[in-house]
Amino acid sequence: MSWRRGISHPIGLTLLGCSVVLAALLAGLPAAGALSGRALTVLLVGIGFYVACVGVVALWPPSPPELARFRAARREIARLLGARQISVEIRPEWDLVVANAVVKLDEEISPALTQLLAQRDDLRRYLSTHDRSNEGAPDPASLERLRQIRVRQDTAIATCLQRVVNAEATLIERLQESLDTRLVERLRLWVENLAAANNAIVETLESSPPTSITAPETRLQPVAPMPPTEYPVGLAEQPALDEMVKTALQRLNKPATLASCELATRLPLTLQSVRLGWGAPEGSGATPLDQSHALRELLVGAIERLRAGDADATDQSLHYHVLREEYTLGMATKHIMVRHSISESTLHRRRLEGIRAIAAELILRERALAQRPDAITPDSLT
Repeated sequence: MSWRRGISHPIGLTLLGCSVVLAALLAGLPAAGALSGRALTVLLVGIGFYVACVGVVALWPPSPPELARFRAARREIARLLGARQISVEIRPEWDLVVANAVVKLDEEISPALTQLLAQRDDLRRYLSTHDRSNEGAPDPASLERLRQIRVRQDTAIATCLQRVVNAEATLIERLQESLDTRLVERLRLWVENLAAANNAIVETLESSPPTSITAPETRLQPVAPMPPTEYPVGLAEQPALDEMVKTALQRLNKPATLASCELATRLPLTLQSVRLGWGAPEGSGATPLDQSHALRELLVGAIERLRAGDADATDQSLHYHVLREEYTLGMATKHIMVRHSISESTLHRRRLEGIRAIAAELILRERALAQRPDAITPDSLT
């Protein structure tokens, strides 16, 4: 898709067309005289620039228009905040408000929006492939679920972008005030309202694929989360499982590569149970995208079960926040450290402990399914 976009890029085509026209003029016009011998050189230079343009666009494709509009609004917001003249007395409070606004835009909204745009583009490419050809396509019910996901993604992106644009307009309105003290107070509320722009994106990133038919009799009963310490007795033979979970979490928002994770091959019964919960027929084959969505739902659910029911200051809540913010939301580790006032070593330790707890729960789920009388054997899933 990127190469196709590069081949048809207007700048490259313009350069190529101009070089062809100029070369033809040099070669065909008698008035060109001695310059006519350079027609071939001009043509080759034009072709070279065209090939270079194709390569640049293919390797570094332009940003989606929604992301470009968000970045334009972000730049304007930063410019407006930086241009306002503030009295020395309230300068520290003003600087804190500006810093919080920039953090919300750069560390929360922008990464989440970028992830959702990437997921939407991957899904669009997948659906367009099967729209052009029915060969090897999933069943109509699966395609319809994917189209529903795409609609929900488009809605969330549009909602987020509209709220950011509205925030830009609101800021312009707020900056018309002459009293600095009132302005700082109202801008604190404005910064908090910026979080609303991220809500739709976060909800979509964390949501599961839509379920049209439920099959409660085939769904595995929830397993209580293991405390984030060591593997339970009997799981010491799974030393590499935490690394598989970590690799899968790193690909959590990359559907094209998530399904190929080794973890997916170790949990065939659990993933089949997830798909049955969507209403998929028992024993039906799974497409790579189905497998990716099932594994993502499983991992996101495991992260959510790490969440403690009491205060956010507990160690178990910290495991939850680190994994959710780093993998589900894609936040930078530096921002997570600042947000929770923890050191880098603490972040790495809590991340590892949370991953080990998830790995222990997943293998227990797989074993529980394998021991059921009506269990589907791995051979029947291939």
